[in-house]
Amino acid sequence: MTATIFSLSRQYPCWDAILRSLDLPTIKALRLAHRELAESCLTPFFLQHVASQTVELIPDDGGKALAELCDHPLSTHVKTLKIITNVYDKSIIEKSIQTGRDWTISPYAGRLRCSRTLAPREIESLHKEVLWLRERHDAEMGIADEEIIGRLARTFRRLKSLRALSLDARLCYGPGVYDSADRTASWPLVRQGASRLFELVIGAIGKSGVLIEELDAYWSRTGCAVSIDSLARSLQSVGQDGGADPWDAMRGHWCHPFIE
Repeated sequence: MTATIFSLSRQYPCWDAILRSLDLPTIKALRLAHRELAESCLTPFFLQHVASQTVELIPDDGGKALAELCDHPLSTHVKTLKIITNVYDKSIIEKSIQTGRDWTISPYAGRLRCSRTLAPREIESLHKEVLWLRERHDAEMGIADEEIIGRLARTFRRLKSLRALSLDARLCYGPGVYDSADRTASWPLVRQGASRLFELVIGAIGKSGVLIEELDAYWSRTGCAVSIDSLARSLQSVGQDGGADPWDAMRGHWCHPFIE
């Protein structure tokens, strides 16, 4: 119990773990265990961590965590939802296989660099990673857009206090290996994923009928952008399914479209 209390200190908050692991009565009981918890739990300081949540567009758990978030008693305090799409980039691994060299991305310039020669066993392992990336990409692309839009729309409706959406994309180079979309050598791949997420979210906003006051579409991401074609398709699809007009309900930050 002592270790848990210290891990919940103001200097190192683990609010995500609290929300996933504890029910509301237990959280209330924790306030009696430690003075700092009494000052933090179920107060504005605590709720500001609840107010902003992050979910994956197509989660590994099939949406279980998202359902738990919507069912949680504190879900009424969620005001901002960040939606992340995974971009499966196998180009670097394939280059390493072809050349027999270990290619990585420079942490500063976002450029490829070569460090050493790979052993045969390492190359064999890379073949498995390429297969995993291809299977993940094909599985996600095989899910109908209507299904994703419907799930997002239901989520928007269930989060009663939702007012803002934030879109982001991240690169996936293998199981559990992620990186910022700003550091990539595969710009077309990233922008394709970012544009698809934008279209799906716009469709879900219209279908849900929920008032979204702010949409942050990759405002702080230099590596992400929405194509003109995606923007045009989103404009044309508004209202076709009888849903609300999302453009009348949104104001805020927008990305600079990427012209294809």
